[in-house]
Amino acid sequence: MVRAIINLYILVIIADAVLSYLPQYRHKPWAQTIKKIADFSLDPIRKFLPRDLAFDIYH
Repeated sequence: MVRAIINLYILVIIADAVLSYLPQYRHKPWAQTIKKIADFSLDPIRKFLPRDLAFDIYH
């Protein structure tokens, strides 16, 4: 059960990454829900990382 929840959450984070490249879906309610769920765990990580990284996790 726990493994299924973790796998589902990984899919949500991947979906958020894919949707960040598709701006036409940014204002859809389902895309905003995916973003809120993914940001729940990504926001604390973003606080500790410097903004001048070689990769972009900031939207």
